[in-house]
Amino acid sequence: MLKVEGVVKSFGATVALRGVSLEVQPGEFHALLGENGAGKSTLVKIIGGDYAPDKGTIRWRGVALKALSPSQVRRLGIGIIHQDSALLPDLSVAANFALGREAVTGPGWVDWPTIRASLQAQAERFDVEVEPDVPVRSLSVGQRKFLDIMRVLQDAQRLIVLDEPTAAFTIEDTRRLMEILQEIKKAGTSIVYVTHRLQDIEEIVDWVTVLKDGSNVATLCPEEATPGRIVSLMVGREISDLYPPPPTDTAKDALLSLEGFTRFGAFHDISLEVRAGEIVALVGLAGHGAFQVAHAIYGDPPAGSGRLLFGGKPLRVDRPATALRAGIGFVAGDRGENVLRVLSVRDNLALAALRRWSQMGWINTARERSRAGKLMRSLNIKARNMDVPTESLSGGNQQKVVLGRWLAAETKLLALVDPTAGVDVGARTEIYKLLRALADEGRGVLIATSDMAEALGLADRVYAFYKGGVTGVFSRQDRDEADVLAAITGHTVNGLEMVRRDRLEAVTTATTATTVATVAVVTGQAAKDGRLR
Repeated sequence: MLKVEGVVKSFGATVALRGVSLEVQPGEFHALLGENGAGKSTLVKIIGGDYAPDKGTIRWRGVALKALSPSQVRRLGIGIIHQDSALLPDLSVAANFALGREAVTGPGWVDWPTIRASLQAQAERFDVEVEPDVPVRSLSVGQRKFLDIMRVLQDAQRLIVLDEPTAAFTIEDTRRLMEILQEIKKAGTSIVYVTHRLQDIEEIVDWVTVLKDGSNVATLCPEEATPGRIVSLMVGREISDLYPPPPTDTAKDALLSLEGFTRFGAFHDISLEVRAGEIVALVGLAGHGAFQVAHAIYGDPPAGSGRLLFGGKPLRVDRPATALRAGIGFVAGDRGENVLRVLSVRDNLALAALRRWSQMGWINTARERSRAGKLMRSLNIKARNMDVPTESLSGGNQQKVVLGRWLAAETKLLALVDPTAGVDVGARTEIYKLLRALADEGRGVLIATSDMAEALGLADRVYAFYKGGVTGVFSRQDRDEADVLAAITGHTVNGLEMVRRDRLEAVTTATTATTVATVAVVTGQAAKDGRLR
């Protein structure tokens, strides 16, 4: 169906692809893995017609093409779903769904009834609710990605290329997408799937190609693509311990305390604390309050009632500016909300520290450049120089720029939502070490994460959320993955007696790959077609 041969692509002095080849058969699910900066997204953009290769050939059903154009890609029946959303936030859901594909009546008027009917049909297929007339900016990150996927699937009948589609998805969203892709594959459509999370696709993948530094390093069948081998191929070394060791010193006094923290419809009566020198994780299924509490601590949007104590003193966080002045930083789950991509790395690092790096209201450029350079070196941010646009960096390096911004601002507490979503295993390890280093300096770190393994491996304490409330608090000494999963699905820890312990342990392991199965067992859901649903 598709054959990429010896493709080379450079951007100035930076070589993104060094003779990459990829072959995809009809009805095949082909995974593409590699670290951030390995060249995956560049290859996707060449297949999608956004970039022309400097060298190499693309063969489509046996016909050699020097390069593709986006319009030609659509005519051939190829759909490209990029990592960064292509939606226009101020247009409605229906307008974005139809963008470039507008159905028209005879006189040339847009046929909105037909568009809405097509949107509703796709929404039912994905089992998601849509409101056609609301602006896209009102949707969650996961809802936007589903809309992105639905609009592309309208006319992609031969090949679909997805670049990190599940980075902002919950467990349930990922499972539903895999079911849809399974149906598409059975119908004969080929799929190229770029991901950092091999466990999401292990039931459906046919081949795995691994890229490193813009070159092919291996193409493996599923049996050969073990996690250990994939990690070794991706980063060129063994990673024996993903998470940094826990602190030896006990945490200090409470830095952040919430008492009766409540926002109607989101969370209620939340009491928790983050001590100086401590990493705390909030976990829960989508919509059950963990992410919303993290946002409320930063005032985006604020809680409706309850008390927030910061440094032992009451603080009313009514908007992000108040949190920033108090010394609270925030990293959103959507990378697009964290960085101004067209601005330089230096500008992005300085955003939260402009007052510190200025004199009498004027930015001290020499000080800004000096401190930005030190941050880039200490965080190992890979960029040609500090003046390149931040959008030119890999996803992992963009995330390190965001963390560097809050280091520059000397933040006392940093709240993060899914801090490693869409980040490869090598960069993920660096981010974990950085967060632990922040805690070791006496700062507080709070993460709201959908990655259970991340919460259990990194945090000193874990708060479990269910239906807007805290259902369990687990320290390093007394926590077990099964207990935490029970708490986020509405069972008390003692309530695990309702499920046979041996049956639970049979599917519970330390890897994220079994999380869906574990949740299904804990909640008493039945298996169907050989898979737990």
